[in-house]
Amino acid sequence: MDFRVGKFSRVRTFPRPEDGLRAVVDRAPQAEAWAERCLEKSRPFRAAVYAARRRLATGAVLLLTAWLFLHVMFGANGMVIYRSKRVEYQKLQAEIDRLQRENDGYTGQIKALQNDPKAIEKEAREQLHYTRPGEVVYVQPEPQKPATNAIFHPQLSGKLCGLGVVPVTLEISGYRISRRMSMRKVISLCLLLCMVCFLVSFAAAGDDKAPTVKGWVSDAKCGVKGANAGAAGCTKKCLAAGEKMVVVTDDDQKILSVDNPDALKGHEGHHVALSGQVTGDSIHVTSVKMM
Repeated sequence: MDFRVGKFSRVRTFPRPEDGLRAVVDRAPQAEAWAERCLEKSRPFRAAVYAARRRLATGAVLLLTAWLFLHVMFGANGMVIYRSKRVEYQKLQAEIDRLQRENDGYTGQIKALQNDPKAIEKEAREQLHYTRPGEVVYVQPEPQKPATNAIFHPQLSGKLCGLGVVPVTLEISGYRISRRMSMRKVISLCLLLCMVCFLVSFAAAGDDKAPTVKGWVSDAKCGVKGANAGAAGCTKKCLAAGEKMVVVTDDDQKILSVDNPDALKGHEGHHVALSGQVTGDSIHVTSVKMM
């Protein structure tokens, strides 16, 4: 049997801290030289940046200002969207007011038909054509439409359309005016009219800035005393007695007389936000919103 022992593998030892520190110290001159070379290479760039620092700062401010302007004007909540939403809100508010007035009219008509004999007789005469004994109803015939003197030639019209020319015939107060206009002129005129209508509508939407007034709907007799929720009953009684409708503002307790009290019908004694034209000590209400 062979009991010979082979060579032992080399045993690895952990490096000492002194060895790592010595390696760092040995490579320090190389690191300093590399840092100096980098600084030397970047010196022209740093000098150019330092010389143009004011221009760079001015350009950055201009870019930031342009971005803010575009965001404020055309952003998700910019001025363009705000104007369109405001116009849409005013249209909806006007439609609501119109429907409310129409509903009030129908309500008054229903009450009159239930209790007023004159209203019942009027509806029976106008809608059902009823008459009292001995009365005769005369029905006026519908007026006939006057015949026009316009002349239409199918063959000539087809030839002109094939050549790109449209025959235009106008009749004003019995005089007939005929012209031939090319398709290009017609299209140009239509585009010009569309552009003018767009500019006019945009300008009208921009100028429509009705102020908003917040306050209480009261009467001239109670005044500031009626600017609370508990005075609604007294306000309604005074208005029914003939007192003038006013609005007491929240900011300075100013009393504004209402030029069109029908617009605030049903809001007596309520805390509301009004949109309209304020002139001196009076206001013309265009829309109302409960608060």
